[in-house]
Amino acid sequence: DVDGEWTIAEKKRYLNRGCVAVAAATLSTDQAITYEVTGVTTTNEIQELEIPQRLLQPNRLFIDGQEYKEVTFQQWLDTIGGYMEPPLGSPKSATGQFTVAYRNNRFFYWDQAKNVFLVNPKITDTKTVQLYAVVMPNLLVEDDDVSILNPAFTYVVAAWAGWKMLPQDEEHKDRGREAKRDYRDGLFAFRKHLRLRKGNISKEIQLD
Repeated sequence: DVDGEWTIAEKKRYLNRGCVAVAAATLSTDQAITYEVTGVTTTNEIQELEIPQRLLQPNRLFIDGQEYKEVTFQQWLDTIGGYMEPPLGSPKSATGQFTVAYRNNRFFYWDQAKNVFLVNPKITDTKTVQLYAVVMPNLLVEDDDVSILNPAFTYVVAAWAGWKMLPQDEEHKDRGREAKRDYRDGLFAFRKHLRLRKGNISKEIQLD
C-alpha cells in the first residue's frame, strides 16, 4: 500500500490486468444486460446494435423477448447475399439486399472489431434488448472497489500479478516462479469449482 520498488499505480495496473486474465481463462464473469434501442424510421434502420460494455463472449441475445441465433461472419455474409453497407461517407458503387430466404430470420454476428452486433432483421422502432454474456471484469480503482470475479478466488488475481511482476526484480525471481505455480493451482481450483456447480440443473422436475 506504499510506493516502493513498484509504485501503487503499477501494482493496481497489474491487479486489473490479472482480473482480465482470470476472467478470460475461466469465462466466469456472467452478466445480464438490459437496455432499449430505437430505429426511428425505415430510412434510419439499426443493423449495428451497440453493446454497452466490452464482452469476452456473448451467450444469448433476446430482442423484444425473441431469441437471435449467433452466426459466424461467413454465415452472416452468405445469408445476407454477400453485401455489406459501406461506412458512412463512402461513395456507394454497389447495391445489395438480404436474400429472401433469410429476410425474416433472426440472427446476429458479433463484430469484435467495432464491439457491435450485426443483427437481422434490422431494427426500425423501439426494442428492448436482453443480453446474457461473459463481460470484461470491472476496473478496480478505489480501495473499496470489489471485483465481479467469484470472491472465493480473487487470490488468483494477486498470484497472477506476482508471477508477472516478481521476475522483473533480480532479487525475487524465485518468488516469481512460486507465484506462477500458485496462479496455475488457483486457476485449476477455480475451473473445478465452476464444473462442480449443479443447483437443480441435473434434477428432473415434474411440472404441475
